Amino acid sequence: VAIVGKETYKDGNYRFFPFARPTRDRKHAGPTTQGFDEVLDFTSLTSLITFLKGLGLDVPAVVKASHAGKGHRLEVNVNTEEDEDCNAWYSIEDDDITFAACKRMHTAADLDAVFHEFGHYTLAHLEPRFTETPDVVEAPWPPHGTFNRGEQDAIHEGFADALAAFVNGNPVIGEDFTPKGLRNVDNKLKVLDTSGFAHDRGRIYSGFFWSMKNRLASAEANLPATEDATTAALLLLWEHALHYQ
Repeated sequence: VAIVGKETYKDGNYRFFPFARPTRDRKHAGPTTQGFDEVLDFTSLTSLITFLKGLGLDVPAVVKASHAGKGHRLEVNVNTEEDEDCNAWYSIEDDDITFAACKRMHTAADLDAVFHEFGHYTLAHLEPRFTETPDVVEAPWPPHGTFNRGEQDAIHEGFADALAAFVNGNPVIGEDFTPKGLRNVDNKLKVLDTSGFAHDRGRIYSGFFWSMKNRLASAEANLPATEDATTAALLLLWEHALHYQ
C-alpha cells in the first residue's frame, strides 16, 4: 500500500473535484486540486502494486528484502514542492517519490509521471547497483570503471518510461507537459542518435522494450492463455533487471 499525503487511505472519500472552483467556473484548463491529486496517486499506485503482485511481481517483497527484511511502505509527496520545470523525482536517499507543482499543472495528476517515478522506485530495489555509481550525465560516455559502463541512468529512464507506457497502453510519455509529449518509446533509435543525457539516451532502452512488446503481439497466439503481449512484456521487463553483471 502506498502512503500518499501521509495517509494510507483517503477516509473512504473519493469524491474530489479534479479542478478548483475558479478553474471550473472559467471553463479552461488549470492545476488540479490537492484532494484529486492525492486520491489519483493513491488509487493508481495501489492498484498497480496489486496488479503486478497478481503477476508474481511483488514490489513490496522486493522492497522489504532491500531493507533487511523490514517492512517499508512507499511514501509519495504530492505538491509539497514548487518547481518551475514541473518536475517529479524519486529520491534514492529518502526512498520516496515527490511530485512537484507548477503554475500550469501538478505532476501528480499525470499518470505517465506517476508510473514513471514508480518505475524508478521499483528498479532501484530490483537492482540497487544502478544507484551506486556516478551519473552518466556528468561524464563523457562511456565512463570507465562504473556499473554497466555508465549506462545505469539511461537504463533507469528507459525502464521507467517503458513501465509507464505498458501500464497506460500508450507509447507517448508526458502529453500533459507538451502536446507531442516529452518522449516516445515507439522508436528505433541507436546510440549515435542520442546524447549522453539520461532521459534522451534512455529512449534507446525504452524503444527496445516497446519493440519487444510489439514482437510479442505479433506472436500473441503462441503465448499462454493467461498472458497477452503487454503482460508478457511486463514480466520480461522485470526479469531483465535481475540479470545485470
